Amino acid sequence: MKRWRSVLVLAGLLVAIGGTAPFPAIAHASPPKADATAATAGSAFHALYPTRIVDTRTGLGAPGGPLGPGTDRSFAAAGSNGIPGTASAIVLNATVTGATAGSFVTLHPTGGAVPTASTINFGAGQTIANSATVKVGAGNQISAFNQTGSVHLVIDVVGWYDDGTGTGELFNGITPTRVLDSRTPVGGWSGPLPAGAANSRTLRISGGGTSIPSTAGTAVLNVTVTGATAPSFLQVWPTGATRPDSSVLNFGAGQTIANLVTTGIGNGGSISFYNVAGATDVVVDVVGYFDPSAGARLHPLAPVRVLDDRVSVGASGPWGPGQVRSVTIAGGNDIPTEATAVVGNLTVANATKGSNLRVFPHLSTESTTSSLNFGPGETIANGLVVGLGVGGAIDIRNNQGFVNVIADVAGWFGPDLQLQQITADSGRWYLPGATTPFVVDPFDGRPAPADFDGNGHWEPANIQSDGSWVTQGTAGTFSFPQPPAVAPYYNGFYPSPVPADYDGDGKAEAAWYRDSDATWFIAGQAPRQFGKGPTSPPTSNNNYYPFGIDEIDQDSPVPADYDGDGKTDLATFRARTGAWTILRSSDGTVSTVTLGDPQQIAFPVPGDYDGVGHAQPAIFDNAAGWQVAGHGAPVSTFGVTGDSYPAPADYAGTGTFQLSYVAHLGTTGPRPWPIQGSATTNDLVGRQWAVPVPFGTNNFASVARYTLIQKCLVNQQFC
Repeated sequence: MKRWRSVLVLAGLLVAIGGTAPFPAIAHASPPKADATAATAGSAFHALYPTRIVDTRTGLGAPGGPLGPGTDRSFAAAGSNGIPGTASAIVLNATVTGATAGSFVTLHPTGGAVPTASTINFGAGQTIANSATVKVGAGNQISAFNQTGSVHLVIDVVGWYDDGTGTGELFNGITPTRVLDSRTPVGGWSGPLPAGAANSRTLRISGGGTSIPSTAGTAVLNVTVTGATAPSFLQVWPTGATRPDSSVLNFGAGQTIANLVTTGIGNGGSISFYNVAGATDVVVDVVGYFDPSAGARLHPLAPVRVLDDRVSVGASGPWGPGQVRSVTIAGGNDIPTEATAVVGNLTVANATKGSNLRVFPHLSTESTTSSLNFGPGETIANGLVVGLGVGGAIDIRNNQGFVNVIADVAGWFGPDLQLQQITADSGRWYLPGATTPFVVDPFDGRPAPADFDGNGHWEPANIQSDGSWVTQGTAGTFSFPQPPAVAPYYNGFYPSPVPADYDGDGKAEAAWYRDSDATWFIAGQAPRQFGKGPTSPPTSNNNYYPFGIDEIDQDSPVPADYDGDGKTDLATFRARTGAWTILRSSDGTVSTVTLGDPQQIAFPVPGDYDGVGHAQPAIFDNAAGWQVAGHGAPVSTFGVTGDSYPAPADYAGTGTFQLSYVAHLGTTGPRPWPIQGSATTNDLVGRQWAVPVPFGTNNFASVARYTLIQKCLVNQQFC
């Protein structure tokens, strides 16, 4: 049995039924955000006896009847039905029925925009199910979006993932192993599964020389039915437990269809099967299991599309007969290179012949089991678990005919990544999983990280004295020199690098803010003044100003997307008065906000603290604590130690910033990096001059008044 270090990506990736039906538009990459894995442990799995939490036919968990066209409705996911309020994601089986038109439903975390992804496709009147892992969003809820017509939705939960502090089960992926084929002697059934409780059958899947150890409590299976003599549904549950009310697979007469099934393992290492009508052959492939003693934790994501050959995402043009193509998954798409497996849904559309797809790690032995079966012209999806091979890629093989292939990702399994840091006096970037730091001219370069190549996370970058920007990503090295100095120019005033996505194309532009006259220089744009330069010289000559602290009366740049239009707005902060001035890119208007006590040292730390999809002005001072625009009095005194650097970011990946801080630069002892609401604390001990980088600061004056306050993804790259 081959085992991979497991990285799980689970998402419903379906497109609308029919070759001409609509499918979600391809959007720009989501704004980078700090992923939970950067600062907290990944999530352990907790199996749950199949529990129905939503049924729009009866109003269970979903008052309002069927989902109408363009409807995005939220449902309680955590905090009830045996799922704690701390759950980070849930594993479910979603079924649609009674559709008035061909459409698709997208399940996603509540609180964000509907992603370019889908969870289940269906035709008018069709009843069909699919599995998904869905990250829990704002208010402990998940949301369901229906594209066209109206449709009833039923959701059965089979498990949940904790917040990283639990002691549940860990995921282990294996090479797909066929343990049952009722058409053959494999599994010992010797024939189709008849209908009725008296004809229920069991299958041993763990212990006794099977592919799953006896210590495992949960199995992940690909269950296929074929040759059914009547429309029916299949139920699967742990042997010895009561048969549940929920189904895992709905099918018509003669249909071949599969679904990814997560189920507890029962008495004797077995699971049980029930068929409601007719008779059908059943095929079961084991693709993974959960074990409390060993394995990997989940790092959930909002669904992200990694492959759609119809629009050249991940590949271009349909798969041909017998064709094998590789698709790179890790190292982009919010999935780090440390990821070793993905789980999700694989969808096909516009097939010219009945066929099947096989999916396996890139450059490994081809799997002998199919991942998805389909008929000509059919648009259908199935859950998928596959290890990542060389270069973080997978291989996909089509058996016959031509077919379009689509895939989405909603999480990954793998090692816990660490918070990142930059040692300012050496120019070294310490990145998770790297055995050596990334170094760019330690005595010459200035740090200026951003998402320069548009892959959804930020790259380490340094600016050299010759004006070249050296990045670790695919943007490579390019030139955008520091603007020349102008009067009044006092010692200690240097242009600050402020790279960000100012034009909304999903990629950061190189940019400078010239402190002496408040002029912004953005690559590809004409220089423009916004803000106020200094009115007096600094009180010292040491070129050392902590981030956000003005020894003089001047503005500091604090660019961010304050109006939620996907473009970074020009903005400034004046520590001496507490004044924020923001130029809204959406309409060109200027807004002002005053925060804090001008007599106190204040750090500007804007971010999306309310999960509303745009940044808010915010400050931290070591006397009063954290204050966010619109919240009146300070919202928290977390980190008020008299000598702390704030480091807030969206560590939980919910779209909402968490409060965090690190002990002051120069501290020789332990420098803990706690995050509010998290039991995990990183420590910069031994790195006296290391700077936490969720907001990208440095102890030099050249960048001391500069912050990267967009949401950022803490992955193998820079946050």
